[in-house]
Amino acid sequence: MDNLVGRVRFLLRAARVCGCWLILIGCVAATWATGDGAAQESPKAVAEFTAQCEKAAVGATVRGYLDLIEYRAGDLQLILAAPHGGRKGPSEFPARTEGTLVSDMNTDRLVREVADAIDVLAGSRPHMVACELQRKYMDANRPLDAACSPDSGAVRSWHEYQQALLVAKRRVTKAAGRGLFIELHGHGHLKQRLEIGYLLRERDFELPLAEFGRLKEKTSVREIAERGQVELEELIRGGTSLGGLLEKEGLAAVPGPTDRGPGKDLYFNGGWNTMTHGSRDEGTISSIQIECHREGFRDSEMNLKRAARQLAAVMVKFLELHYAFQPQARE
Repeated sequence: MDNLVGRVRFLLRAARVCGCWLILIGCVAATWATGDGAAQESPKAVAEFTAQCEKAAVGATVRGYLDLIEYRAGDLQLILAAPHGGRKGPSEFPARTEGTLVSDMNTDRLVREVADAIDVLAGSRPHMVACELQRKYMDANRPLDAACSPDSGAVRSWHEYQQALLVAKRRVTKAAGRGLFIELHGHGHLKQRLEIGYLLRERDFELPLAEFGRLKEKTSVREIAERGQVELEELIRGGTSLGGLLEKEGLAAVPGPTDRGPGKDLYFNGGWNTMTHGSRDEGTISSIQIECHREGFRDSEMNLKRAARQLAAVMVKFLELHYAFQPQARE
């Protein structure tokens, strides 16, 4: 019953955020009532997956339908996820015909490498969720009615991805009271830099300092900002911001102390998961989307491993600064 109530609450909140209560609820109800049996999502199957995630020991892995969704349990107040790096394409799944269909190359590997590197640096393991289903079959960063074909087994994978995030959030909240969700993506923009999304628009970065400071309620890190320990300007693009810490690691990032805003350049400010699972509307789990460039970052084995170590170091430092986390590096 708790799983069912949690799922309903999530769907209602997601629908409220998107402004489409009846459409989303009707779409979800339809996917549970139609389809071809084994390939179709079912509440019981997702409930079983959710229960396994809830009970998983730290470091244990739970895999969903056809091994398309992976949840690895952690004990750190950090959740890492990668929705678009999947490489698998079950022949029985119908392909999507609308939206972005190209996968984010190597982000599935990157999220695992970052999680492992954090475990070594911090002595604690982040919760991790990875989607192994190719994006052309399902987009785990969209509401269900836009994520996949309603008669596809991918519906079940969508629910499993979302439930894994909800389980991770519950476990973090129970253990630490508050936490951070970071979702890794890959972009193909010409400027080779990391794009950090907080749900702020390009024009928001052009505002005078006083007006910018009043944007707390618009951001996916609202919980951190409203604690009052740091001004929004510092949190988003100061020296202790994610962008600022990345710069200290030698990585170009926007927003940050140097690139204070995207200006007229292409920029991803955060997607549906960042909006739905962050603290903009409620809760104590803040969220940040990181769009990773390709060249020199995720285009080779050597670059991928180096990038993972750099990201891990920055994330651990961010937790130290904004969550009072004290790492205990493993020997």
